Order: sequence, then structure tokens, then C-alpha cells
Amino acid sequence: MCVNCGFYNQDLTLKIREWTCPDCNTFHDRDVNAAINIKKFALIDQNLIMINSPVERSVELVDLRTMVGGMKQEAT
Repeated sequence: MCVNCGFYNQDLTLKIREWTCPDCNTFHDRDVNAAINIKKFALIDQNLIMINSPVERSVELVDLRTMVGGMKQEAT
């Protein structure tokens, strides 16, 4: 999917690494374009969760050293 205009390119095969959107003429590196799309979808999904959730979210810091038993200690 073109990150610029949203055109869905159904003709891409795995061997095509670069392409130009036929609708907006934007040149894409396949991997970079995909990464941007994944980020957009993740942010959209997170925004929907935050908007629709009546529960306030908080972050709790955890000391991972207390969660993992039997870890070797580093030499001082």
C-alpha cells in the first residue's frame, strides 16, 4: 500500500524491491514503505484503544533482576 496516497498494489511479488505508485508517482523502496505502513497501522490501532478505553492506563516500573531467578552475577 502506498504510504502517500493509499493505493493498494496487488501486482507486487517478493522479488520486486522497488516500485512507483501508479496513482501518485511516488517511488518506494518496498521495505521502507512496508515499515511506514506497519507503524501507521500500529499507531492507528493504539489511538483507537486509547480513545475507546474508559480505563486510565499507567506504567509500572519493574526491576527485572527480582523477576529472574538463578542469574549469574557479574564479576566486580
